[in-house]
Amino acid sequence: MSTMHRETSRAAVFRKESELAKLRSALLSEENKVMALTLEKPNLNDELKKRKKELESQREALSVKEEQEKLIAEELKVKKIETEKYIKVFLL
Repeated sequence: MSTMHRETSRAAVFRKESELAKLRSALLSEENKVMALTLEKPNLNDELKKRKKELESQREALSVKEEQEKLIAEELKVKKIETEKYIKVFLL
């Protein structure tokens, strides 16, 4: 094998090894991302459950408030009717 051919072969091997090192580095980087996401998932799930509970509580509070407002509106209607009856009786 000639010296030039050996140097070309060595350069090719070096390029391939360099490319392989880059691919290994990229693989490790992706594995680290997967690991980070895997570790983060339970925290995100817990936060989601907490937010769902908060939203449910707010809905329940809103529902109670709406019911109270309906009752107040009904009471006002009754008082208005009673007042109108009282005025009619008083004016007669």
